Amino acid sequence: DRAHLVLLAHHLACDAWSLAILSDELWRVYDALAAGRVPALPSSPAAFTDYVAAERAEAEGPEAAADRSWWAERLPA
Repeated sequence: DRAHLVLLAHHLACDAWSLAILSDELWRVYDALAAGRVPALPSSPAAFTDYVAAERAEAEGPEAAADRSWWAERLPA
């Protein structure tokens, strides 16, 4: 009646912040199921397309342009 969960992720694919969220949610689900309750997790996250749109907007903004200009002046062509 025992089960083990092994999670293996390369550090490039999963950072400490993401692992902390995953660990918290796994414990919430485990505790709820062990107590006979339905797990209550946060509502579904934003769609990946929303994330990409926000990243693109930031990359095309004036601050990113200033950063690119600063690096272009310092790095050899």
